[in-house]
Amino acid sequence: MLGWQYVSTDALIEEICSRPIPEIVKGEGWPAFRQYERQAISGLKDIENAVIDCGGGVVENAGNMEILLPASLVVWVDADEGDIFKRLSGDENRPLLNQLNLRQDIETNYQHRQPLYRKYSKIKVNSSNNSVDEICKMVIQNLEKDSGS
Repeated sequence: MLGWQYVSTDALIEEICSRPIPEIVKGEGWPAFRQYERQAISGLKDIENAVIDCGGGVVENAGNMEILLPASLVVWVDADEGDIFKRLSGDENRPLLNQLNLRQDIETNYQHRQPLYRKYSKIKVNSSNNSVDEICKMVIQNLEKDSGS
C-alpha cells in the first residue's frame, strides 16, 4: 500500500547463514540464531521507506530495539493465543523455542514477550479481529499522524 520495500529479517538471516532457520536452530541453537538476527537488524539501521518484518523474538534483545526505534513505527501485530496456535500448528518447519509442545511454547513466549511488546510498540493491531487490509490502513493512519500529513 505504501510502495515501500519489504524486508524480512528471517529471510536476511537465512541469506547470511545460507540455510533455513530450522537448520540453524537445530545445529547451533537459539542463542546463535539471535546473534544472526542481531547482525541482520544491524544492517538495517540506515534503511528508509521500508516495512521490516521481524520475528516475534526481536524484542528480547534491547540492542535490536535501539537500532529499530529511532526511525521506525514499531507495530505490535497481536493475535489471540488460540489463533496463533492454529496458524503455527500446520508449520512443521517452525522450531519450538522453550517448550516441548507448541501450545505451551506459544503461551510461555507470549507471556514473556507481552511486556516487551507493550514497551516498544507505538501501536497495537490485532490480526485475529482485523484483516490484513484493515491492519495496513491502521498503520498508515498512524504514519500519517506521526508525519503531520
